[in-house]
Amino acid sequence: MKVLYVISTLKRTGPVNLYYNIIYSHNRESFEPVVLTLSPEGEFSRVKDFETLRVPVYSLNLSRLNLILNGRQKFKEILEEIKPDVINSCGVRPDILCALFAKKYKRVTYQQNYPYDDYSMLYGKPGYVLAYLQLQYIRRLNIIVACSHYIGKKIGAIVNKNLPVVSNGVIFGYKKFDNKELDEFRRKLSIMEGSVVFLFAGNLIPRKQPQVIVEAFNLLQKNTNKNIALIILGDGELIKQCKKIAANNPNIQFPGKVADVSPYMQIGHYYVSAALSEGLPVAVIEAMNHGMGVILSDIPQHAEFFKTRIDIGYLFKTGNSKSLQNTMSDALKADYSTISKNAINNVKENFTSEIMANEFEEIYSGL
Repeated sequence: MKVLYVISTLKRTGPVNLYYNIIYSHNRESFEPVVLTLSPEGEFSRVKDFETLRVPVYSLNLSRLNLILNGRQKFKEILEEIKPDVINSCGVRPDILCALFAKKYKRVTYQQNYPYDDYSMLYGKPGYVLAYLQLQYIRRLNIIVACSHYIGKKIGAIVNKNLPVVSNGVIFGYKKFDNKELDEFRRKLSIMEGSVVFLFAGNLIPRKQPQVIVEAFNLLQKNTNKNIALIILGDGELIKQCKKIAANNPNIQFPGKVADVSPYMQIGHYYVSAALSEGLPVAVIEAMNHGMGVILSDIPQHAEFFKTRIDIGYLFKTGNSKSLQNTMSDALKADYSTISKNAINNVKENFTSEIMANEFEEIYSGL
């Protein structure tokens, strides 16, 4: 069965990483994956990673404007060339394109967020229009798959369907750096030996609330005698505010966007997310995969991780830096080795790429 995965670009983002993980774990004797992107590749593209998996990668190679003007015909021509048995789309433009111009094919969409939450926070009032359009168009597709039970309930209520849920997953395990490499990595980041390291990785935008993490860390540092450090990976509109709150604190590092978060997770102990809304964040799963405990805002999407394993970390009151500080303080007193083992087992049992790929293969076979 030939499965075409349609996505805007292969820039290193959550949805792209998920497509890579699904394809990596596909049963190649029964499924032949192909990838189609819409726009030119930019920085941090994973196109070579997909090609390493021996996956054909096609591209319309069109800007957003040219996609509107010229995308229809080029999209149809590529579909005729590929002749997919199933199309899996992810994202606003891929979903709409498949809804409008791929009607003779079996079509699946993998929904990674609740559009009314995410787009309104990102774009303001125009975001509500964008969310409305996407939700109207995905009704036309054969199956809408949600990445979490929360997303499934929210979107399902709008489209009046019970949606299947395929939890996001990662490739279990990771390439380990030796102790000398990790020690050198810590030195470059000016992290004191024996420090407990808190980590966040993602876009520094209002929905992610990174400033709450920095505020909580400052409060924690004033009330503990332990060596602690905070690493904020990523960039975005809140970077200046976060650095202002950090006030040149040498124990808070801002390395910016990085191509590989694995070495940071290997020196980290607790992954922190203060997000107001999520799908089922891949960064959290990857952190647990690296043996990190998790400290997460108490939104329903984060709470789903604790339904499969309880002792993997902590939830704190969303938007409350004092609550986060208290939770981080509790983490410093906890049995970290037990939390780390539970986090790894949570991924192994519930959030691997193999589980994700197998569940999608069942969906494709049932169409």
